[in-house]
Amino acid sequence: MAGASGGMLGAAHYVGSLQPPASGSVRHRTPTAAPLDRRALLMAVAADSLTPLARRLVLHDLIPGISHLGPDRGDWIQKAWEASTQGVLSKTVRELQAGEREGWRPSLVLSPMIVEDGRRLFISNLDLENLATEATPQRVLSRSAIEFARMFRDAAKLSLGTAVRMSATFPYAMPAIEIPTSPALRTVDAGYYDDHGVNLAALWLLDHAELIRQKVPRVILIEIPDTLASLRKSGPCNARRSWIMSGLWALTTPVEGILSGRDAVSAYDDDELIEVVSATLNTKDNPERFQSIAFEPPYEVPECGSCARPQDEVALSWHITPADFGRLSEGMDSTVNREKRARLRVWWANPPLP
Repeated sequence: MAGASGGMLGAAHYVGSLQPPASGSVRHRTPTAAPLDRRALLMAVAADSLTPLARRLVLHDLIPGISHLGPDRGDWIQKAWEASTQGVLSKTVRELQAGEREGWRPSLVLSPMIVEDGRRLFISNLDLENLATEATPQRVLSRSAIEFARMFRDAAKLSLGTAVRMSATFPYAMPAIEIPTSPALRTVDAGYYDDHGVNLAALWLLDHAELIRQKVPRVILIEIPDTLASLRKSGPCNARRSWIMSGLWALTTPVEGILSGRDAVSAYDDDELIEVVSATLNTKDNPERFQSIAFEPPYEVPECGSCARPQDEVALSWHITPADFGRLSEGMDSTVNREKRARLRVWWANPPLP
């Protein structure tokens, strides 16, 4: 489960190319059976798909009279993803289902947001009905999502690339996708609702809490943010404001309040949900069943998140430059993240006795 568009593209490529354990040492292949090593997986996601998008925007979508003729820039970036992944994203979402049921392929959940009512559209092979609607003896309670598979008879035909595009559509860079309902509904980037995917993951764990307590000895929730997320929750910025900005408070306060409130939903609400999951899954007989961990990019650490500079963050976009590629690798191999992985391995390898 992911919120950021770049992360969902990488997750879909990884899961879609994964092979069953019985296939041998090559764990990832293209639809034509060509092997994919670790570097090939990374480079496919890092490939430049912004240039085709920008070219189509300038030479087609912005020209009156022809902008509605032929594929738009959203179609072109999807074709670029399918080409860079050598056809992996051309698979349908339903083609992944057999491996998910056999247990060797992770389950994907894509959750673009519906513009018209702010709900999420769940795209997955999992049964997520309990997270979408809830019926009680008194009334039917509203939930924050609907399921794509229950809306359309031909949902099995939806390609993985289209599903990723629906979950990664960030206007104005890409046009919103209309789904064929009456009236038509538009979907945009999943990050509009849940930037990190924690909300959905936590709700799924809570929905299966009883079964997990009975059958599962270890549960780990991993976050990989593209910024120094911990700094955004460390407290208000103490940096002195310029006299110009202080004089504009009357104008900037409403906008700052809206933006900081949106960020707070992704930060503090997610942490509160993680606390609820921890209290629910960690029991007296297994007090360490659930753990959460975040692998952040440990670059030059400023005093607070508001003071972060561009070099303090790392781009997870549709074109990862060689420099950013190197910084990503260095960040994950930093001392802090190596120590986190070491602790995680020890914890995972020592589940409680039955």
